[in-house]
Parts: sequence; structure tokens; C-alpha cells
Amino acid sequence: MNKLAQIIENLSFNELNLLKKDLDEGNIHKIINKKLRHEEDKVFTCPVCGAKVSKDKSFVLEFGKEIRKRAVFDELDCLNYFLGRIK
Repeated sequence: MNKLAQIIENLSFNELNLLKKDLDEGNIHKIINKKLRHEEDKVFTCPVCGAKVSKDKSFVLEFGKEIRKRAVFDELDCLNYFLGRIK
């Protein structure tokens, strides 16, 4: 079962009615499209050199234990520089 189906299974009767109303009015469609546009338009900036970084050609470093952080680098030299500065 997918995630959305699991969420719907756990909704109360009143929550289901509100969800159906939003669906009928097209609000769900708008929310999904807005989120998709936001994710597609997301442009990253390299924290070392400030260059714009595309999602498909980047180096990503995730760090942190409780609060996860992500840094996106345009080239391997910027990632290496960043790691060297952390030491």
C-alpha cells in the first residue's frame, strides 16, 4: 500500500469529508502542482564559490545527527575545500 493510501486509511470521517471537499474544489491539484513547481525550480548555490548548481550535476554532502543539513557543491574541488576547512 502506498503512503497516500495509508494516510487516507487513518483519517476520521470528518477529515475524509474535508479532504473530499478539497478534492472536489481542485485544491489538492493546486497544492500538488505548486509543490512540484517548487521542487523543479529549486536552484542550489555552492557554499564555497557561490556558483549556481543544477540538481543533476552536483556533489551533495549530508551531515548532522539530530538535525540533518545538506550542502550542494558544484565541483569536487569545492567539496574538498569545504571538508578541509571543517577539519
